[in-house]
Amino acid sequence: MATGDIEITSVPDGADVGATGPDPGTALSTYVAPRTPPKASPLAPKEREPLIKSTLRKRWWLLGICCIVALGPAYFVGHQFATMLYKIKGELEYHGLPEMARTSAYNMEPVEAHAELLQSPAFLLTVIEKRNMAHELDVLGLTNSLDVTADSRSKMITLNLSSSDLVKGKELLDDLMEMYVQRAVEDRRNRATDHVRHAEEELFRAEANEDNCRKLLRNFNEKNFGTEFEQTQIPDTLRQYTTAYNAAVLAQTSFKTQIQEYNASRAAETKDLNRKLIEAKLSNVKSHLDKYDPGSQPHAVLSRVSRELDAVAKTVANYDSPVKFKEQVDAVGKNLTSYPWLNQYITPDMSDQSTQIDKMTEEGKKAELGLKTTSDEVADLKAKIDETKKNLEAANNAIRPQLEERKAFVDDLQAATNNKQLVRSQLQALRQIKASPVKELSIVCKATWDGKPTTTFKKLFALAFMGVSLVLVAPVFGAEYYLSRESPADETARRFGLPLLSRGALSSRLKRHKTGEFALSRTTDDGEDSLRLLALRIQQSLRRPGAVIVFSPLEHNESPISLICKLAVCFAEREELVLVVDAGATLAESRSTLSSLFHGTPHRTADGRPLDPTLVDGSAETPMATFGISDFLCNEELEIGDLVLHTKYTRVDCIHGGVCPPPREGLASRRITDLLELSRGRYSMILVAGPSTRNQTDVQLLAARADGMLFTVAPNTPISNRGHEVIQDLIDLDAPVMGLIG
Repeated sequence: MATGDIEITSVPDGADVGATGPDPGTALSTYVAPRTPPKASPLAPKEREPLIKSTLRKRWWLLGICCIVALGPAYFVGHQFATMLYKIKGELEYHGLPEMARTSAYNMEPVEAHAELLQSPAFLLTVIEKRNMAHELDVLGLTNSLDVTADSRSKMITLNLSSSDLVKGKELLDDLMEMYVQRAVEDRRNRATDHVRHAEEELFRAEANEDNCRKLLRNFNEKNFGTEFEQTQIPDTLRQYTTAYNAAVLAQTSFKTQIQEYNASRAAETKDLNRKLIEAKLSNVKSHLDKYDPGSQPHAVLSRVSRELDAVAKTVANYDSPVKFKEQVDAVGKNLTSYPWLNQYITPDMSDQSTQIDKMTEEGKKAELGLKTTSDEVADLKAKIDETKKNLEAANNAIRPQLEERKAFVDDLQAATNNKQLVRSQLQALRQIKASPVKELSIVCKATWDGKPTTTFKKLFALAFMGVSLVLVAPVFGAEYYLSRESPADETARRFGLPLLSRGALSSRLKRHKTGEFALSRTTDDGEDSLRLLALRIQQSLRRPGAVIVFSPLEHNESPISLICKLAVCFAEREELVLVVDAGATLAESRSTLSSLFHGTPHRTADGRPLDPTLVDGSAETPMATFGISDFLCNEELEIGDLVLHTKYTRVDCIHGGVCPPPREGLASRRITDLLELSRGRYSMILVAGPSTRNQTDVQLLAARADGMLFTVAPNTPISNRGHEVIQDLIDLDAPVMGLIG
């Protein structure tokens, strides 16, 4: 079930609550009804206007008078206390010092920091004390009148002073700038003094650190003296071996080059000599061949030899030795003894060339022998170099930790020396900053006035006008709030959109406009017209004959029977047959109220039946016995005729509550339903005084049998959330809630 829903238990008509029996159809049924926003009635109180809007709409003329009246005091205050203000301007420029850029121990302050110091309370207090202006100006006033702006790009500081005295303002601003320039120098020297002291201490520590590092390195060198022999001897040996190895490799390369040159020259000479040999023998054969006839035997033999020589000439490139080639050439025609001239083809040039080839062969052999010797030397040197490298690596591995330790000592000493030099340079720069007479701030523009004074008249006039106006209009708003305050009944009626009906002269709300609609207003009659108007409103709302209207007190226990009696008379005047039923109180509680209906009537009828239950028979021993609602619920034999009492008004009858309170939840019984149904057939209007909303169950059960539901509200009594919940539950149940009576 949702938060805004309501759980409702209904009882069928004609069933006694709490009765158990076999009669079917008497079981309770439960369902959930969703809460719906109530539909506002045209006569419901309208939403209240905001207090300011309502006051401006109704009391605008009074507010205007207040504003007009406030003009006089405001003008007086502005004219009496207004002062002339002069805007005085001065400028400072920040140069700094060249020495500041040489050290990182003293940072140049930005111009924004100087601007903040210029308007600091401590510095302004110093200026005031120097000029003996404590009786004229305080620190807060000077702070409010001084405006300092800084431009970091141009290094300019602009000072604007607002003063009522032009001469004193200029003097004050000039003194302020000069004092700050001197103070900047003093602050710089003080800071430099502190920095120099710290730098001297740092230099002392740096020198001590350097001496300590130098002692450690010297002690280490003394401790490890003599261990570097192998470190210097082995590299020299390796260097010698490497030099010899390089020379041997160079000689080896030279021999290889010579061998290649010899081989190439010998091959060329051999080829040329072989060509000459074959050509010489072939030309010799051809020269003798021409001497013989082509058909002769010698010619045939020599032709064959010529062909064989041509075949040998083609194999010249296959022979690298002229001796072997000559043997091959001589073999051609060797068996021809008859031609002794056949192998006589050698010339002196060929012999010399053969001798030269032999020399080349000898030189090549010598070069090959030298190459072999050099190669052996290279191999031997390479082996020695490898062995020396191994020895050097072993020596290095043995001495490497000592070298690394020594390198660490050397690095520490170098770092200590560099640090000492840096600290010494910073100390020198700081001493120059401390002793420098140059001012890092200079006055660019002294105090000047722009020639346009301003006055505080408008500001004082506006403030005074607003203050006086607030003081004057506050009672107007207070009175409007008091006069338009909302009663609890108005708030409840507006919340649920219900009409607020009136029963008295001071709380009437019904007024007819020219359009014919009703609206809420106040009247000054004696209350009788208000009751008639209330009766008319109820009669117009319920056009059904035999309508049952239930009146229930909202959040109070005062019975509405008095109002019902008056309304009954009004309904009777409008030709209505009215039955007044008091279901909310006993006869003893309502006796004084009901007496207005029976005052002046005979005590008994002719047959002895009592008429007025509020009076005591003077001739009888006991009060007259009459029956009411509680008696009707308890006695099944009583009928409606036994309950109805005729009043002194012809069209008004009454049923009182009985001598005892009605039984619990008796209003939900079948007897009440039968009583109301029988009354509908006899009367055109049944007015029921129901129980208070504090008995929520009885109110809901009675509202289910009613044609109209009205709640009576006690004047000036707040309505709690419980009362609002009762009304909301009845609206969710579609109960015929007609409104509130206040």
